[in-house]
Amino acid sequence: MQQPPGSNHLTDTDRSLLSGLADFSATVTEKTVNGNPARPGELDSFSYDFSQATQSKGLNRLNRTLVQNQQSHLTAQYHKPLYAGQKLELTTDSESQNYRYYQINDQACSTSRIGYVEGELVEASVSHSASQSTRISKYVKGHLEEDNVIPASASKTQNFLVVLQQALEQDKAATLGRGHVIARIHLGRYSGQSDVDQRPARAQGLTVHGVSGVRISSRKSMNTLMRLEPR
Repeated sequence: MQQPPGSNHLTDTDRSLLSGLADFSATVTEKTVNGNPARPGELDSFSYDFSQATQSKGLNRLNRTLVQNQQSHLTAQYHKPLYAGQKLELTTDSESQNYRYYQINDQACSTSRIGYVEGELVEASVSHSASQSTRISKYVKGHLEEDNVIPASASKTQNFLVVLQQALEQDKAATLGRGHVIARIHLGRYSGQSDVDQRPARAQGLTVHGVSGVRISSRKSMNTLMRLEPR
């Protein structure tokens, strides 16, 4: 995945729209065979390609756009008997040439986009598109009786910006609430309401300068208020 400086860390928001997989490319194929001796051009074959590519563009982590693209492509050609249960044995004899020949070409694409400006989420969407073409040729005793092409296509784009923005606001509110609790705990320590170690500073190996009447709960807490030195 190509990335701008400082943007190699994915946030939870990024992961919510991305696949979670590393980029890849894969191909599955079957051996191509001549399925009809009378028509050498009619091959039986299967091929499926699937890939993913992710790219991050922008100046830095706060100003960037993530784009993840997944693509698939399937092609297949095969012979089938005219009727279910009928055995297909194609030879050069015209009496055996009773079949349907299928030629399939399917393609699909999915694109996820996430964008930030000054750290604020400004884009979050997923787009899907697919197209299919199926050609069916019907032969009876070697003669072409029907030749139909059935096309199909569909596309859809979903915008998740509002949903994710609301989720981020809820997370911020929850984090702020936890911060208030932590602040109250620390204030309690400084006012002497905490049950943590409240021995005199010198008993803990510390010398306090410039502050009096404050009970020390821990070396870490006091570091935020005054200068501490080993005895």
